[in-house]
Amino acid sequence: MSVLPGLAKHVDFLPAANDYTSGFLVVRRVAPDTVYGYVWEHTLMDGTTTWVAQPDKANDASRIPGFRSKEWAADFLYEREWPTFVLREDAAAEVLHGRPEAERPPPAPS
Repeated sequence: MSVLPGLAKHVDFLPAANDYTSGFLVVRRVAPDTVYGYVWEHTLMDGTTTWVAQPDKANDASRIPGFRSKEWAADFLYEREWPTFVLREDAAAEVLHGRPEAERPPPAPS
């Protein structure tokens, strides 16, 4: 399978492994110290395979299965930023939690 258009000029695949799998680190081609994540091929119970993407090669990292090739999994890692969850204690956080305006505490002085 050919690499997705445009992806080949941005990433390289470096062989890597963790405690359970052997796969590839997805790295930035011009700066291999920049790692986008880790991909590997997983065999399902019916004998078919799927590629899995995760943000790093740690054994406990979030895994997203279902890609038809390592290139598709790498494209997902390259194109997306993983969310950073932050506990907010300001008025903007209250909007996110869906509290009505009357129930929101006054904004903190800046």
